[in-house]
Amino acid sequence: MIQYTRQRQAGLTLVELMVSLVLGLFITTAVVQLFSGSKRSYNINEAMARVQENGRFAMSFLLYDARMADYSVDPGSIREPDPDAVIGENDSGLNQSDTVSMVYDEIEGGITVEKTYSYSILTSKSGRPSLFRSVDGGDAVEVAEGIENLQILYGEDTDDDYIPDHYVDWTSVVDRTKVVALRITVTVQTLTDNVASAGGRLTKNFSSAVVLRNRLP
Repeated sequence: MIQYTRQRQAGLTLVELMVSLVLGLFITTAVVQLFSGSKRSYNINEAMARVQENGRFAMSFLLYDARMADYSVDPGSIREPDPDAVIGENDSGLNQSDTVSMVYDEIEGGITVEKTYSYSILTSKSGRPSLFRSVDGGDAVEVAEGIENLQILYGEDTDDDYIPDHYVDWTSVVDRTKVVALRITVTVQTLTDNVASAGGRLTKNFSSAVVLRNRLP
């Protein structure tokens, strides 16, 4: 006949309890670190998405007005390039950024008018550096926030083949009517702090070369 003996359940020893606490602490720490890393990655991705959006928006304004520079409404007119169709200034804006103005014709109410669009980096109401645009010397209006810097190089055609032979800053341009292209670079910063590994903000450069098509044959 088989006899079964009943064993009483013993409680945890102090050593087993300490081991359980240590293991639980390790697991909790790992979960917290995983959550913190995921949240940080999300914040960085969201911040960089805004940077991409603001960078593309700023470039779209600059490139459009650059393409329109020196445009004349009268397609049959034969004229020399206007030396004031593109005017730049080095290190005149916030953070030693450049400023630039583009001039071209528009039709308003059936009348041809000459418009001047000027771009510069200024401080916005939120305290952030932003790209501002003014029309005909009027009040500057913010068009893209978080734009930290604007740099422009001017492609000058020295042998009349309508291809820029070199890109220089504004002070090095010899003949304004020979400028046939611009190389535009904007530096965009994240709108929130503490996204960089050492704190602070991340930045990204956006660059593009644009031809002044109204100076081409």
